Parts: sequence; structure tokens; C-alpha cells
Amino acid sequence: MTVMGDFEGRSALITGAGSGIGAACVALLIERGVSELVLVDLDPASLDGLDISLPTRRYAGDVADPALWQRIEQECPRLDLAVLNAGIADSAPIMDIDFAQWRKV
Repeated sequence: MTVMGDFEGRSALITGAGSGIGAACVALLIERGVSELVLVDLDPASLDGLDISLPTRRYAGDVADPALWQRIEQECPRLDLAVLNAGIADSAPIMDIDFAQWRKV
């Protein structure tokens, strides 16, 4: 089994961080020594519910909103890695999804 490297001294951005896979990634990165987290989720309560004892910036918002990314860019001087986990599901076949819906997914 391959073991991921050490993340000591690094910062990580995680979208969809409030639950599920995103929250599991938060826990794994903390376990591997990440020094700072930048967490993004649509649900502010889920971000607030994460018990984290290291420097953390929490952003409640839609990852499809350019203003959110502009704010993160201005407020976070450094990001070393990213887990782009946010997304939504659509039960339609991919060929039946119009471009606007595809971008949303």
C-alpha cells in the first residue's frame, strides 16, 4: 500500500469540506501534519461543526461563484494543495444535460 507524504508546513484547500468525503479529507490531512486549512462548503453550520485545532479559514459559499474565489485569493496568501471535492449529482444521462446544468454539476 502506498502511504501519502508528510504535509507538515503546508496549507490545504478543501471544497465540500463540511461532511462526507470532504470532512474525511480534512481528518486525513490533519493526521498527515498539514499546518493550515482553507475549508469551503455551501453549509456554514457543517463547517462550524468541524472541531479543528489548527489555523483554519472557513468559507461558506458556492464554488461556482467567482466572488468566493476572489475573496479566497485575497485572504489566503498561500495554498500548497487542493482537494476539489464539492459537487452535485444529477440523475439525468449526461447526453441529456444542457451546458448550464453541466457547469453546475
